[in-house]
Amino acid sequence: MKTEGGIEHLVEMFPNEGKLIQAGRNTIKKLAYNDGFISIKSFKKPNLFNSFVYKYIRKSKAQRSFINAGKLFSLGINTPKPIGFLERSNVFGIKDSYYACEHLNAITLREILASEHCKNHDGVLEQYAAFMFELHQKGIEFIDSTPGNILIEEIADGQYRFYLIDINRMKFHQAPLSFFDRMKNLSKISEETPLLHQIEKLYSKFYKQDTAYIYQTILYYRSRYNIRIFHKQYFKYQLSEFKKLFSKPHLCQK
Repeated sequence: MKTEGGIEHLVEMFPNEGKLIQAGRNTIKKLAYNDGFISIKSFKKPNLFNSFVYKYIRKSKAQRSFINAGKLFSLGINTPKPIGFLERSNVFGIKDSYYACEHLNAITLREILASEHCKNHDGVLEQYAAFMFELHQKGIEFIDSTPGNILIEEIADGQYRFYLIDINRMKFHQAPLSFFDRMKNLSKISEETPLLHQIEKLYSKFYKQDTAYIYQTILYYRSRYNIRIFHKQYFKYQLSEFKKLFSKPHLCQK
């Protein structure tokens, strides 16, 4: 077992305690901790290959989340304060892993974009564009930069603070991101072209580049992203149909 942050007792409580925040591939729960609350994320159990890789070749998702949180703080970028991580393994590889961090009463950018009652939609987007520009200038490539992985907290009337979550997949470059890496990041905010067009105009206030070229490049990466999502969903569908086929009882013929 590998651990940091002394969260062993919290992980032991995880199956039966706490409030469920997210279920599915990964499970997230809110648990009481000291005088406040923390979030603990239980990562999906890896397959045999990844289990071996995470133990002997590459750091687990939990450990990468903990390390990346420290790097973000050192660069002045907000993420829920890391508490610790824990891995359980055997000789064959990682069996399961957990990441614990501060729990924030904030909403996601996805919720803001989907809300019809957001009082300052344009203001949120403008500050989001400024936040992404700051990330890019600091050489931070947030690979999973979808709206569900960005938390927003209103700190004053019309002023917002942004936090990154689900941070196990990140790259930290020694120089500002290239134009194409920036556009790839921005393309993940939405599949709606009017919104992408709005982001292009807002981002171009900070990044001096031809706006038409920015927009065309964002659309290009968005189309590639959509195709990858489609292929992934189609593969899952075919796999589920294949499993159903072989799970049906076979009738014996007399």
